[in-house]
Amino acid sequence: MKENFQTTDFSLAVTLLTLGYPIKKLDRDEDPRRVKFIFDQNDNIQKSIDEFWCDNLSVEPKKFCMQQKFLKSQLYHTV
Repeated sequence: MKENFQTTDFSLAVTLLTLGYPIKKLDRDEDPRRVKFIFDQNDNIQKSIDEFWCDNLSVEPKKFCMQQKFLKSQLYHTV
């Protein structure tokens, strides 16, 4: 079974989406006001996560904004 990476950080989730990592699942099980963004875990995604937290990552601004709008719409439509 493949491992998952989970985060509740919206900006990180949008950044990963912008980089082409699809969200596997949105999880609201523990706290309905807080969402876990679940991605498949692999070496490439872990490198991108590390670069995000070290402030060494760049993404296309327009693509980031589009993914941000998309993810917000998913959050509000999967209540």
